[in-house]
Amino acid sequence: MFHIVIWIPASDFKNQDKRKSIEVEIQRCIADRLGICISGIKDEENIANKIRAELDGAKYLLLLDDVKVNINLEKIGIPPNTQGSKIVYTTNFGVYPFGIPPDHESFTLTMKRLSDGDSWQIFEDIVSKENVLLLQRDIKAIARQVVDCCDGLMSIIIIVADNFKLRDCLESWSNGLEMLKRPPMKEDIPMEALKKFLNFSYGSLTENEQIYFLFCVLYPEDHKIPIDCLFDCWAANNLLQKGVPGKQILGRLLKMALLNECSNKQYVTVDNVYRKAAMKILREHGHLKCLVAPEANTKLQKDDCKDIHWISLANSGIDGLPTEVDCPNLTTLFLQNNSKLKAISSSFFRNIGKLLVLDLYKTGLESVLPMSHMQMLKVLYVNSCAIEIPHDIKKLKHLRRLLVSIDCGRTLGDLNTTELSSLKELIIYVKSDVVHVNVKARKTWCYKVIKDILEKIDPSEELTTLKFHFENSIVDIIEVLCDRLKIFVPKQGSLKHIWKERRNKHFTAQVYIGLEMTSSLQIPEFFPNTSFVLSCDKIVSDTVIDEVMGKVKALSVMRANSMDNLDQNATSSSDVIHDCLIHKCDNIETFMKIDGFSNLKTLVLSECSQLKALFSNNVAQQVGIKHLEIRDCPTIEEINMLSTSCGDILPTLTTLIVHNLHKLEKICSDMKWPSMSTLEIYKCPMLMTLPLNGNNANNLRNIKVEEM
Repeated sequence: MFHIVIWIPASDFKNQDKRKSIEVEIQRCIADRLGICISGIKDEENIANKIRAELDGAKYLLLLDDVKVNINLEKIGIPPNTQGSKIVYTTNFGVYPFGIPPDHESFTLTMKRLSDGDSWQIFEDIVSKENVLLLQRDIKAIARQVVDCCDGLMSIIIIVADNFKLRDCLESWSNGLEMLKRPPMKEDIPMEALKKFLNFSYGSLTENEQIYFLFCVLYPEDHKIPIDCLFDCWAANNLLQKGVPGKQILGRLLKMALLNECSNKQYVTVDNVYRKAAMKILREHGHLKCLVAPEANTKLQKDDCKDIHWISLANSGIDGLPTEVDCPNLTTLFLQNNSKLKAISSSFFRNIGKLLVLDLYKTGLESVLPMSHMQMLKVLYVNSCAIEIPHDIKKLKHLRRLLVSIDCGRTLGDLNTTELSSLKELIIYVKSDVVHVNVKARKTWCYKVIKDILEKIDPSEELTTLKFHFENSIVDIIEVLCDRLKIFVPKQGSLKHIWKERRNKHFTAQVYIGLEMTSSLQIPEFFPNTSFVLSCDKIVSDTVIDEVMGKVKALSVMRANSMDNLDQNATSSSDVIHDCLIHKCDNIETFMKIDGFSNLKTLVLSECSQLKALFSNNVAQQVGIKHLEIRDCPTIEEINMLSTSCGDILPTLTTLIVHNLHKLEKICSDMKWPSMSTLEIYKCPMLMTLPLNGNNANNLRNIKVEEM
């Protein structure tokens, strides 16, 4: 058994930033997998020493998948082998693609063609999961011939099987076999053969779906394509059909094995062999014209691009562009990752009348962009550029997606989003040289940056996405899905900058105060797809929060150690709250001290270490709670639900669940329990009697008590 197992998809890393080596990227990934804190550390040898210290003496398994370049493992920090550790890699190279560290024995295992039996087994496993036709004798006979055409090559078998599992009749299977048997017609036999196999997936797509796939060719070889960028480029070019979301199209391309999904689910890639075949298809395309480097640069210099729709010079190393070009049909221009490109003449854009997508990510641009010549732009990426926010950006009235970088050491430029009337997505990359002593200090700094920027950009009501990218984290601020609005603010005071433009909109509002809307954050199961406020601090009544609370039906307070009862969260609209969770609030002693939350239906108190009572003696109202849970609260001794002035505080209570209350001795014995139907008690060793008899629990149907 190995003590440590690390799997690295090596092909996900490519030296796009010339200042960093592949080893640095993989080194940081390994450090992250080992849980080593390297925030603020830029010295590679220092990080290598930390990795070496962590792995030294341990029996580890390092898996490097799809290695395509030389990798110096010693430089990364992989120590000599003393405990039977193993390094396993997959590669298309015929020799070792990196130096093996000392004391590591090495050998090569070459993957050969599969046997006929194994080839059939793989094909059958893939197809039979979704297609019962394989059981028919005629179909099975065709399937055997299909597998023979794949020549024992696993990747081809998988591609072909993914295609045939979607075929639903004998005729379709026969046509597919004929396509496989069709010989190459041109001199370029290998490429035509490859193109023929590609056509099994590509040829099954609709014309629009084929264009979606061909667009991916604009991205350089081995490039990880950001899925969200891909969707927006498709939309900007008017490729997406009404009612057909980008996710559905992407799913189709993935299912047909035309694209590969990266491990983090945020990127896709195109196999290089497929990309070459797709390039050939594009060159032969009747209506769609596309140029990629180096051909694109040559034709631009010759001003021979009048009929071109897409141009990609990404990662091409160019240091300049022509002063003027005539590209009346150009809609997409990729210039990303060209650090030597310092300036673009304003006249360059003068005759590009239809430009919709412009990607300047990680260029060296320092000059002002001529916004007056680009007023049709829908997508603009200027993140990681020296120019930051382009001057006169408010002229881009059609702009829908904008990625910018902001240096925290400088004054924020002119970015009032209310002037960008069509802007839907704003993603801000924050640059800073600040080194933080710990995670808490870094988080505090990030939240201050967000607060300051929110005050200045004034997010418009049209924004459906607003997020901040920091060095090691992404913070979502606004996210709109269908009719659901999700908002995160570090502090309640920042809510006014987002809410004021949306107060009259009809939507489901989910507001997070101090708690980021990440997948790791547990939203209560009893919060359905409804409006709620989730806070880690006490809510102070003001005009904005009162409006928000008036729209929501649920409230969750987590880790709010500045409050000792829920009344401190009471606002003028608190009586509309139906569901409430109080979780890990270590200073809360009483749920309610005064009247409020009169329409509450569900209440859960969880892991509140100082909770001693539900209600104080000052509560003089009845509360309509139907479901009450108290879990993991170690100090509560009695559950009292009576008031001296109004009797039963919870006359409509139907379900009571108490769990892991080690000091609980008594549940109110004088209540009438008129509506109680379910009582569940777990891990309450001090609770010896139940407050039940034939007169006060006539509706009780279920009692669950953990056997002691």
